[in-house]
Amino acid sequence: MQTILFIEHRNEYVLRLRGLLNESVTLLHVHALDEAPLVLSRQPIDIILIDVGVVKVNLIDWIRTHAPTIPVVAIANQANERLAIKAFSAGIQDYLIWDQITLPILKNSINYAISRTKMQGSPEHNQEHLARIIEDQQILARVDRELGYTLNIDRVLNLAMDTAMRLTAASGCVIAWVEEETQRLQQLASVGHYTMLQAPIPLSNLGQYPLLAQSLEESAPLFHQEENSTFAQMLLPLIVQGKPAGLIVLENVPVGFCCDQADWDFLIQLAQRTAAALEKTRIYQRAHYQALQMDRLYELSTDISRHIGQKEVTDAAIAALTVLLDGSSAFFCEYEYKSNTMSIGTSFIADGMPDTPPHAKQVLAMAQYGELRASLYIQIMQYHLSEAEPPYHELLTEWGCKSALFVPLLDESNLLGMLVLCESRYNRYFRGDEIVLARNLAGSVTGALKKALLFASVRQLEQIKSEMIRMASHDLRTPLSRIYFSLALLEAGDDVLPTQTKLLTGVKEAAQEMQSLLEDMLNLERIESQEVSAWQVFDSVLLLHKVTATFRAHAEQHQHDYNLHLPPMSLMVHGSEIQLQQAYSNFISNAIKYTPDGGKITVRVWSEAQRLYFEVEDNGYGVPEERRGRLFERFYRANAPGTENIKGTGLGLSLVKSVIERHGGEVYYKAATPSGSIFGAWIPLHDEN
Repeated sequence: MQTILFIEHRNEYVLRLRGLLNESVTLLHVHALDEAPLVLSRQPIDIILIDVGVVKVNLIDWIRTHAPTIPVVAIANQANERLAIKAFSAGIQDYLIWDQITLPILKNSINYAISRTKMQGSPEHNQEHLARIIEDQQILARVDRELGYTLNIDRVLNLAMDTAMRLTAASGCVIAWVEEETQRLQQLASVGHYTMLQAPIPLSNLGQYPLLAQSLEESAPLFHQEENSTFAQMLLPLIVQGKPAGLIVLENVPVGFCCDQADWDFLIQLAQRTAAALEKTRIYQRAHYQALQMDRLYELSTDISRHIGQKEVTDAAIAALTVLLDGSSAFFCEYEYKSNTMSIGTSFIADGMPDTPPHAKQVLAMAQYGELRASLYIQIMQYHLSEAEPPYHELLTEWGCKSALFVPLLDESNLLGMLVLCESRYNRYFRGDEIVLARNLAGSVTGALKKALLFASVRQLEQIKSEMIRMASHDLRTPLSRIYFSLALLEAGDDVLPTQTKLLTGVKEAAQEMQSLLEDMLNLERIESQEVSAWQVFDSVLLLHKVTATFRAHAEQHQHDYNLHLPPMSLMVHGSEIQLQQAYSNFISNAIKYTPDGGKITVRVWSEAQRLYFEVEDNGYGVPEERRGRLFERFYRANAPGTENIKGTGLGLSLVKSVIERHGGEVYYKAATPSGSIFGAWIPLHDEN
């Protein structure tokens, strides 16, 4: 068992080192350099580890005193890297960077330092050994700098291949990495002449390549020489977090030029530095990619939420999922609870993809896919053609894809359906961050789908309501016509008594009120059902001149002071000219109706902040304060003292409100001073841009 003296004053770093080494070594610890001689005098020490960033005395002089007899390894952070390199001139064997230390790296560095110290002999040998160490560490430091300063993985890979080939005289070098998505060992970089790893190798087929499989499975370097051959192959595993993540493969290494133990140690350290560089760079690239994907997710989710039709939502969803995760095709399935089936909807195929997704309306009996149905209430599922068992293997085969991602659309505990992303190009393993993206997108799709389903229900109810109003209007007009005809016959008779005439007048007034109510209901229904596509851009000032002129004679009959304040210029709006004419007419008509004879009525129109304002002020009966909040409700009449005999249906102001809000505006009411009312509304002016 090795005995290590660790010089470090920060307890958390001591605990970190103990956690790495566990019980495989005896670790002694002192807080400062001046405490070390006492420990060194009491027992043998195999190696000294020093954190160069925390010492308080002259490190270089101390190393020169102790390094010739005991190997020293310096540990530094990026800021103290130069001091660690300078320490080589004093005799240290190696240095490590805190952020890159793993158990394999630490153990190899310790063994390397101990073996080098044992091999040291004559001063000439020491000098040669020192020069070699400095050269090796300069190369490793350069790899570290490439990693820390540029995160340029190509430069790190090229440097690693060039160094390894120079040291071994190999004719070719390949660096390969295990891709998470494809579960394949895939070439990242190569140089020279080589025969291995010319094409990606699925991990499931790695048994066909014994050397690659052995080096990866054992996580150990491998030197292989064929019988009667003067050349060998060297394989160096790239270890990340204690697991093999790739390989450096050197081919056609001359056996007579084979490296000694020191060269092996250096190559192992080079592989470790390369693995750290690859992992850190790939983490950075992954984080950058995820940030871009989150921006794209936000854009796609926003686009999906704009749709209000169910088909539009699902079409946008499958296109978004395909784009977001770079799949080859996708389709939507709607779940039917009663029959426990999935009905396949429309599909989306990415440009240039040969996919032939299932045809629309194909039905999947979920009882046959019990595992999938149960899992959809919990998580996103993925299946792979190379691993799937019946009936999923047959399903993927039928769809012509090698991998499929099943994304459930869950509204709390209710399964609405699922999105299926297909990959036909290769056997793809979807990563955790990709599944998170799919889950977030599914949340947006579920919300939009609920809104679309609600909108469809409301639209269906609106259609039923409109149909009922039209039917009721048609059915009521016939008896009304009969009432009017009968009244006309009775009124034309010679033997009608005065009391009967009064009764007939009451019946006639009731029929007229019913007629007015039917017309108002039909007008309101027409307004709410008219398509916006039928609207046009027109001059509202010309319309208002026509509307106000229509009521002038009516106002004069009641001796009203009728005042108009209309702008001289054109004010263009986009909307329905007929609907706005009805709304403005209702305001003026109400003002005339609810203002006693001899009163004053003022109509004002102006533009402000890209809005057209229309107000009608009177000094009539006004509206009691407690009734103003319900003025624009349907069938509500805010009767005030003196208005008991004024006829009305209670639909006029609700009609105005509906018209104005459909045009993007608002209605309002204000009490006039000292008496009367101000009814007003605004709508946006047309933006020519």
